[in-house]
Amino acid sequence: MTTLNSTRILICNDDGIEAPGLALLAEAARAFTDDVWIVAPRTNQSARGRAFSVRTTVYARKQAEREYAVDGTPADCAILGLNGLIPGRCPDLVLSGVNEGANLGEEIPSSGTVGACLQAGDQGVRAIAFSQFGAYHDTGPAAWATAREWLPRLLPDLVARLDDESPVLNVNFPPGAVSGVRATPVGRRPGPVRIEPRPPAPDGRVGFYVDELRPDAASTLESDIGLLLGGFVTVTPLSADPTATASLGRLGRRLNRD
Repeated sequence: MTTLNSTRILICNDDGIEAPGLALLAEAARAFTDDVWIVAPRTNQSARGRAFSVRTTVYARKQAEREYAVDGTPADCAILGLNGLIPGRCPDLVLSGVNEGANLGEEIPSSGTVGACLQAGDQGVRAIAFSQFGAYHDTGPAAWATAREWLPRLLPDLVARLDDESPVLNVNFPPGAVSGVRATPVGRRPGPVRIEPRPPAPDGRVGFYVDELRPDAASTLESDIGLLLGGFVTVTPLSADPTATASLGRLGRRLNRD
């Protein structure tokens, strides 16, 4: 895929159909093609990963021309958008986001923004997830400045680099000045998980609150976390294969010996 002019684009997210990042992404896509469709959750579905609805009816309501709100998860949106909700041919490309906050490191598997893209990749449709670091805590227009500036600049180049070996990309925008664009591996945040106790409920249930599992600090600077904190736009190719390939041979030898 080398051009966006004739591309049918499906846009999803996990923050919900009214999220500002969704409108920003749709605006950027429509600068290249008129064939843009939005299929997004009716309500916020953050941190739902690749969860999808099973043995239940998922409803979609038409909001506007080429725009649907779904009573389901981000993966539900991708499934519906790629399998009949949109009339005519299947979309060629899925774009997800722009997420309010970064999707980095060990949090990537839980991201609904990324989950919609991995669902698309499973169906042979190439996809890119976009996230804006800092937007979760700062919801004003300035929070989206980097994504607004860099999306139109990067989108054609990123789409041109999607291929069978890299069908899904995860892109994170830093706040403020951009130091450059880097292809990065997934990193990890060091330190223990943090949860905050809350007063018990009247019926005696114990309460806890999760804001972030770990603070944004990188175990290595040459990772998506480290480079984003250094002001770089990070681009990471993702795979849906959960196999720990490096351990597979060793495990096989041990099992065969036993």
